[in-house]
Amino acid sequence: MEKRSSIVSFHKRFDAEDKCIAYLEKVRWNGAPACPRCGHSKAYRMQRKNYKCAKCRRQFTVRVGTIFQDSKLPLRLWFTAIYQLTTCKAGVSSVELADRLDITQKTAWFMLQRIQYAISHKSFQKPLTGTVEVDEYESHFRKPGKGKRTRVLGIIQRGGEVRTTVIDNIGHQTLTPLVQKHVEKGSKVMSDKWRGYDYIEDAGYEHDSVGHRAKEYVRGDVHINTAEGYFSNFHRRLHGIHIHVSKKHLQKYCDMYEQRYNTRRLSPIERFETWFQSCKARLSYKALIA
Repeated sequence: MEKRSSIVSFHKRFDAEDKCIAYLEKVRWNGAPACPRCGHSKAYRMQRKNYKCAKCRRQFTVRVGTIFQDSKLPLRLWFTAIYQLTTCKAGVSSVELADRLDITQKTAWFMLQRIQYAISHKSFQKPLTGTVEVDEYESHFRKPGKGKRTRVLGIIQRGGEVRTTVIDNIGHQTLTPLVQKHVEKGSKVMSDKWRGYDYIEDAGYEHDSVGHRAKEYVRGDVHINTAEGYFSNFHRRLHGIHIHVSKKHLQKYCDMYEQRYNTRRLSPIERFETWFQSCKARLSYKALIA
């Protein structure tokens, strides 16, 4: 497939269900179908795009074991939804997706949740290195005076990738382990003067900070402007597109925008192809609303 692709060429490429099935089989099995139930590598092609495992003798399709399993929607609609979600800079709401695909809002919401769930189950990420900034974002979606404030910790490498995690508190017992999880030892870590970051240097990092309360925002190369810029865009997109996001599902939206930022240098079709590395994750509607 071309590395640069418009929505017109995308629909031309996936204008039939057979083309979608063939593409999914290629990216998942690369010509060697494997049983998703027992893992056996030998299977026979049956009718109607089914396969039969040579070991456990059970039949399966390329959908089994992926987010597409048990869905009655054609793969053409799924592929279109994935392309919309991975390429639209500001994201897509379930209401907007329902209009575009001519389906109900409930179905569109479930599709988006499944797609985002797959993004959440990402493969191993290498630690951030060099100069790294950390900052917190406070969710504005809780009702005033009700419940605890929901915060998101952002750890971003200058010129590199970002990691975001929904957190319940901003004490050092929470912040320092997350820095250790995502940042390589010996890296430079920049933060504000919040006392929750006081133990970062003891954990094996170079640490410097700026005092926002004292109206200090930049001191040489010491600042957290990259992290604040990321959360500024994050807030506008999350609040402007999705209106309300509960704490239960907030991490999936964080992962979605994180993935969009980390693939910002890829073309639209490359982003689309990258998403399929995570398509084996499964999420049932019962588990989603539990």
